[in-house]
Amino acid sequence: MTLGADDLFAIHHLYARYNHAIDFGSAEEWADCFSADARIDSGVSIAEGRDALLEFHAVTRQMVPDIRHLTSNIVVDGDGDVATGAAYIRATTGAGADTVTLMTGVYRDRIVRTADGWRFAERVTTHDG
Repeated sequence: MTLGADDLFAIHHLYARYNHAIDFGSAEEWADCFSADARIDSGVSIAEGRDALLEFHAVTRQMVPDIRHLTSNIVVDGDGDVATGAAYIRATTGAGADTVTLMTGVYRDRIVRTADGWRFAERVTTHDG
């Protein structure tokens, strides 16, 4: 069974919810974007499991309190309860003329349907140059 429009909408919403939660929300809201046994490889560090994800969020927010994550060109493909996703990422800090790009790259995701809806099960970030 291929993904329907409702699934695609929910997964796109997951990407938006992830960005908002890491930039403005609590660690718990951000970690809720992941399955309980999720793994994230940021290209700088690896976090596996809920406790490590909560720590990852805390460290990210401590290092760059005003970080902003922007995703574009989201591509999703899947069948049944598992999907793959990819999105271009740009992380910035500052505002207006003082905006500085911290990194650009690509998220490559494995996304799973859970009892609570679609969640990231694995995320690998590949940084540009």
